[in-house]
Amino acid sequence: VGDTTYTNPTEFSQPPVIKQIFPNFISLEFSPFPDIDVEAEYWVPESHGVAGRLQITNHGAIDRQVRVEWVGQLSPTEGQRMAPIEMQATNVLSGRTGELAPVVFLTTGPKPGAGPYPALMLTMDLSPNSSRQFTWAHAALFKTEESFALARDIASRNWDAERSHLEMLNAGNVDIYTGDA
Repeated sequence: VGDTTYTNPTEFSQPPVIKQIFPNFISLEFSPFPDIDVEAEYWVPESHGVAGRLQITNHGAIDRQVRVEWVGQLSPTEGQRMAPIEMQATNVLSGRTGELAPVVFLTTGPKPGAGPYPALMLTMDLSPNSSRQFTWAHAALFKTEESFALARDIASRNWDAERSHLEMLNAGNVDIYTGDA
């Protein structure tokens, strides 16, 4: 927001708090800035893909512009580091390691990031009490085109239906004991 960037959750206005957790799904809430709340969901739908959904809400009384950069770092001994490329009229991050061609896909029209690391960037104008949501997906198959197709497929799934399905499957089956009340 503005000239202020946070990457460390300990610097956030409100740190991440786990709201829901299942074996392949977790939901968190946090506030990186005062009056800017984020609901983050992370989901592993299959062995070659992982995804997430972020909803960012402006609870303040003024318009805010929020920038999100999704960084993809890959340092293979053989292959290619992650880099922004265009595939089917959208920007993605793509690389190669061993026999895998990982791809990171974001919805809502990302641009290549401006920072020092390979990233996809979204800029959102949020009026008071408004929200924006986007989905990201990462897939790693043998060909870049296959990884892109899988990542795009995962990102386009009906998240609310998938989450409801997971809630029903796990109703009453998850107990966590930490010893710390």
